Amino acid sequence: MGDAMRYYKYSLFIFVFAVSLGTSGMADEKPLILVAQKYASESEDRLLFQEEIITAAFDHAGYKIQYKYRPWKRCLIEVREGRHDAAYTAWHTKERSEIYGFSDTYLYVDTMLFKKKGKAVYYNGDLQTLKPYLIGVSMGWTISPEFDSADYLQKTFVSEPIQLIKMLYSERIDIMALSVALNQALIKNYPEYKGGIVPLPPPLKRNTTHVIFSKKISGYESRIEAFNEGLKKIIENGTLRKIEEKYQYTSGLLQK
Repeated sequence: MGDAMRYYKYSLFIFVFAVSLGTSGMADEKPLILVAQKYASESEDRLLFQEEIITAAFDHAGYKIQYKYRPWKRCLIEVREGRHDAAYTAWHTKERSEIYGFSDTYLYVDTMLFKKKGKAVYYNGDLQTLKPYLIGVSMGWTISPEFDSADYLQKTFVSEPIQLIKMLYSERIDIMALSVALNQALIKNYPEYKGGIVPLPPPLKRNTTHVIFSKKISGYESRIEAFNEGLKKIIENGTLRKIEEKYQYTSGLLQK
């Protein structure tokens, strides 16, 4: 009877231990939740391009990813509060770097000013020359430190970038500030504006794009490290080049 009881207790221990391992494994397999804004007016390919880079990088460390979509300001708030693991499509700023954990750059994006073709606008690279003009900007976006802090400029904010193009075309604004990539994606979706909007060089800034992680969620440092290592791998093994060829976009990482 004693042996039988010992065998029963041993079997029960093994069973409980196996269940606990299984539960732990299931927890490890829980996908990371990444959030961004999906603009109704944006070419979906542009966002899918970024998601495929991120998924491929994380895949090397065995992470599964689930993407969810929110207004951008809400993305930043919810990640800061620890309600989601991370946000993507995020440009680097000093303020953000103090709040979030930043990955390495996975995409370079040039930001420029644009005007309606034929409209007389003078800009020589000095923001002071823009004082007479009404400038459209997407809400919650950072353009460049100098531009963002230039309180002497006349700025109007919109929730959807396509509104900027429509306002520019109808001359309700004089200039818009937007990334070159997003402008191209919007024109691709709205070809009626093709050729009617031209850039005002020089670029305001070359922005770096990152996955930003919530510091409120434990283990965020290891997730950043896993993503960064995975990103290096997909550059080295040719995966990133294949993704660029598939979507006909460039990350800027292969030209460094």
